[in-house]
Amino acid sequence: PWLYNSIVLKKLYFPSQIYDFEKSLFASGIDELGLMKDAANAAAQWIISNLKQESFIILVGPGNNGGDGIYIGKYLIDHGYKVYFLRVLQEKTKSNLTMAAEKDIENHLIALVDLDDFNKQETVIVDAMLGIGGRETISNEIKSVNKIANTFKHKIAIDAPTGLNVSSGKASEETFLATNTLTFFGYKIGQILDPGKNFTGKMELLKLNKNIDEEMTEAANLFSFEDVKDLLPKRKLDSHKGMFGKIAILAGDAGYEGAGILASAGALSVGAGLVRLLSQESAVTPALSYLPELMVSGSDNPQDFKDDIKSAEVIVCGPGFKDSYWSEQLLYMAIESAKENNQTLIMDAGALRLLCNKPFQDTDLPSKLILTPHPGEAAALLNLSTEEIQENRLSASTNLATKFKASIVLKGHQTVISSNANYICNEGSPALSIPGSGDILAGIIAGLIGNKLDSLNAIKLGVAVHGRSGTEYSKNFGDRGLDAKTLIGLIKKNIN
Repeated sequence: PWLYNSIVLKKLYFPSQIYDFEKSLFASGIDELGLMKDAANAAAQWIISNLKQESFIILVGPGNNGGDGIYIGKYLIDHGYKVYFLRVLQEKTKSNLTMAAEKDIENHLIALVDLDDFNKQETVIVDAMLGIGGRETISNEIKSVNKIANTFKHKIAIDAPTGLNVSSGKASEETFLATNTLTFFGYKIGQILDPGKNFTGKMELLKLNKNIDEEMTEAANLFSFEDVKDLLPKRKLDSHKGMFGKIAILAGDAGYEGAGILASAGALSVGAGLVRLLSQESAVTPALSYLPELMVSGSDNPQDFKDDIKSAEVIVCGPGFKDSYWSEQLLYMAIESAKENNQTLIMDAGALRLLCNKPFQDTDLPSKLILTPHPGEAAALLNLSTEEIQENRLSASTNLATKFKASIVLKGHQTVISSNANYICNEGSPALSIPGSGDILAGIIAGLIGNKLDSLNAIKLGVAVHGRSGTEYSKNFGDRGLDAKTLIGLIKKNIN
C-alpha cells in the first residue's frame, strides 16, 4: 500500500476541463468523428506495440467511450486480430458518434454471448463502457460484467475504468480492475486520488498531439520527493549558523510539552540555524536533555517571550496548545508579531483549534501565513465533518486557502497543498500515523524557510522529505513501530 504508481505524473485535470478542451478543439474546426478515430487509432497502436495476445473482447457502452472502443476493435481487426464485442446498457440511447462507429464497422461486428467461454489468460478484455463520464454508482448489469471481466489477466481501460469517478477518486466495489489505462489529453485527478488509483493499473497518456496545458490551468500538480529534493542548495564552505534562519517554536502547554520538543527537532533536522523553543517551564529540562543544541525559554507568563518572538524570522505556533489562557495569549502574540514584523507564521495543531474560537474569528491574520491542519482540524475550520473533508480533500484545501488567505498543508494520505496552485504529494505511508509526526513536519517547514527557501518550496520539500522518510521505513520494516527519533534520523539522511 505504501508503493505508488511508478510513473511520475505532473499536471492533473478534472474531467470537466477535458470536456471543455474538446469543445475548444471542435470550435477550432477539428472534426468530432475524426478525433474519435485518432484516439482509437492511438490506443490500438499502443495495444499492438505492447501486448502479444491476439484475441480481444471490447465492452461497448452507449456513449462516446463505446465509440472509441468500436474503432479500437476495427483497427485491431484490420491488423489481423480476432475481436469480439459485448454491448452493455443497450436500453440507453446511443450517442451520435457511437451510432456512426457501429455503422462504420457493422460488417465486422462479432457479438459474444458469454465471457466465461474465453481463455482468461490469453484474451484481452477492453473496457469502453463509460469512460470519464462514469461514476462510482453503477448498474447491476455493469457490476455483473465487471465481476467476470476482472477474472481476466489482461484488462485495458479506455480513458477510465468503469465504476471509477475520475472527478473524486471514488469507486464502486465492482470497478473494472485495469492492468493498464489508456487516457487521453491529460491525467484526471480521480485516477490519482485514493481509492481510484488502485483500479487504473499502469497509466499511459495519449495526448494525440494536442497540448491541454496551453489552454487549461491544471486542477493540481502531482509531485514526489525526486521532483523537489534539489530545491535546497548545497552549503558554502564558509557557512555559519546565522545564515540558516532564526526560528521561534511557540509550543507545549502543560501536559503537552513533548510537542514543542518534536517541532524543534524537526526544524533542526533540516539544518535550521538558530531554534528557540518558547514553552512552559516544565519543558526546559526534557528539551535540553533531548536537544542540547536547542535554546529553550520556559515561563507561565507569555509576555516573557515577547522579545524572542519578535526577533525570529519564522514562527511555529500551536503544537501542544490547548484551550487555555497561556495558549491563547501566545497565539495572539504570534499573530500580532507576524503582522508587525513581516514574519512567516506557521499555525499547527492546537493553534488551529483556537483559531475557531470567537476571539480569533474576527482577527486579521498576517500575510505570510501557513496552516497545517489534519482532516479533523480542517473540518473545524470549515465547519464541516471530517468525513466531508476526506470526501473531497482538494476542495477542502482550496477553500481553506481562500478563507484564510494562507498556504494550506492538508495532512494525511496524499497530502494536499494549496497556495497559488494545488499540489498533491505522492509520498508517505501508514507508518507516519504516530504521535508527533505533524509536529515534526511543522518544524521541518520552518527550518527550510530558515534555509532561505520561499514558503511554497519549503512546504513542498518538507512534505516530500517527511513522506519519503515514512515510505522508507515501511519499505524496510513495515507500517508499525516508527518512533519520532527514527523518523528524525531518516529525515536527516534524506534531506542530505
